[in-house]
Amino acid sequence: MKKLIYLLLLFIFVFLLLSGCSLGNEYQIKKAVRNYYKKINSAADAKVIGIKLSNMENLSLAEYSKKGKEPVLDLLMINKDSQGYFVFKSASGLKPSYTDTILNKVNYDNNTVIFGTFKDKNEKYTGVSISYSDGKKFTANIKKGQGFIIICNTLSSIKNVTLYDSKKNETPLANPFINETKFLIVRNQ
Repeated sequence: MKKLIYLLLLFIFVFLLLSGCSLGNEYQIKKAVRNYYKKINSAADAKVIGIKLSNMENLSLAEYSKKGKEPVLDLLMINKDSQGYFVFKSASGLKPSYTDTILNKVNYDNNTVIFGTFKDKNEKYTGVSISYSDGKKFTANIKKGQGFIIICNTLSSIKNVTLYDSKKNETPLANPFINETKFLIVRNQ
């Protein structure tokens, strides 16, 4: 009976993987990220800390580090061709070290993408909300130990940033540090 259950679970997993569901997509995206970092630096250690599947593009947030150096935060745009998923564009961001929170901002296709991580002591936060000068507001949940990616359909300036804990207590960020960056093409389609 146990064998039958294991076989059924294995069949369901393989079916989901092959059918293109988000679980399968996330696995393929993580594989593409690992391959990307192996190509640019075989000695680098890369860790995917966030994935955002959207109609715009598939985005992955990755930390990568070389021995003895501070980790780098990259927002990677993932595309798919006949050979599978690959990293198409990359935007480098900053990780918080002296300040508690850094918002990395990249504009793409009439959208603003906000990404980042928190210093370890701020892992109590479970959500972030960003308000823009045009009145639009965007929120995202944050999982412990992971980064965040928020796709905002505006190019207006950021007005307010608020963090939330699990009890929905608000912590407004006064004058958050915003690092503006750009996507660089790392592979032509």
